Amino acid sequence: MINPFRKIAIAFAVVFVLAGCQNEISEIKAITDPKLVPVQSTFNSCFSYSSDGVIRTKIYAVQLDQYVSDSSYLIAPKSFYIQFFDSLGEYTGTMKGNEAIFSQKSNILWTKGDLVLENWKKEKLETTSLTFYLDSDLVYTPNFVRITSENSVLEGTGLRSNGSFSNYEINQTSGNFDTQNNE
Repeated sequence: MINPFRKIAIAFAVVFVLAGCQNEISEIKAITDPKLVPVQSTFNSCFSYSSDGVIRTKIYAVQLDQYVSDSSYLIAPKSFYIQFFDSLGEYTGTMKGNEAIFSQKSNILWTKGDLVLENWKKEKLETTSLTFYLDSDLVYTPNFVRITSENSVLEGTGLRSNGSFSNYEINQTSGNFDTQNNE
């Protein structure tokens, strides 16, 4: 005959095990939904994007995750480094940051973290977020920016620029800059 305390302990153990195996439907969907789980992840990778047979962008990422949904997108959840080239394949600049999201459908790149964008003129932009509208060659941020060049440091809040960061305007500017005419 089984001891009554042992029966209670066995019943308690069975209930505990069965209760521990229960999952909420929302939890199951969260880890199996293809919109929330990457279909592909690569680590320590380099990707080149070209247009008309000319490399336009090289992306180096610690991790790059591809998601498929109504608008497919790529996420670099860790540090990344991007090199930019013009339509002739000439170097135009680089960007380093902590995180980026690229929408393949809308052709927009959102970046955030400690961002540094440098152009071919060695002008360096530092900010916390940028949005690249690749189809219209527009770079935008509403945040604080610092642009350092050989002769000046400009600061401000808000920036609009072309994609190569060679033509830009800063809203609410301040800073020190060289006003000499170098003719």
